[in-house]
Amino acid sequence: MERQNEETPVNRIGNEIDLKTAAKWTKYSRQRQVPGETISHLFGRDIIEKILNQKDCSGLRIYYANSKPLSVTQRLVLILINFLRDAAQITGEKHLIIAGTSSVNKDLIPGTNNQLPNKAVTQPEPQLRNLNTGGYDDYILAEQAVPCPGTEGCPNNELTS
Repeated sequence: MERQNEETPVNRIGNEIDLKTAAKWTKYSRQRQVPGETISHLFGRDIIEKILNQKDCSGLRIYYANSKPLSVTQRLVLILINFLRDAAQITGEKHLIIAGTSSVNKDLIPGTNNQLPNKAVTQPEPQLRNLNTGGYDDYILAEQAVPCPGTEGCPNNELTS
């Protein structure tokens, strides 16, 4: 995974990732989650373009967030759980995997012709092809290149403290 340094322009941060690695990493993440917990988020092209079209915008940073605070008891339980995870060496580096989606909410996955099930969509998927070469292998996945906190360039603002 490429790390940001002072010589890397923000618009070049991030790497394509192969489907095998992405599938393995997302599986490992699901193994650490409580059943029923969120496993992905979708942002439509319009909002992404709106953000990217802002003056001086060169990239996107995606934060982990939760809409509900923890009570003191819940924080203590979480501290204990995290301690047990560390003691059992159930650790790893969090990653975000970015996949394009079709207009009917199907992931555009390299080489799969969109055959992954998507419970949220029941209508049939139209035949989609990348306009560049007409092939499904042209779909790409991406992973973040600068996890925060812990690397240089991580912001210190209202979203991080």
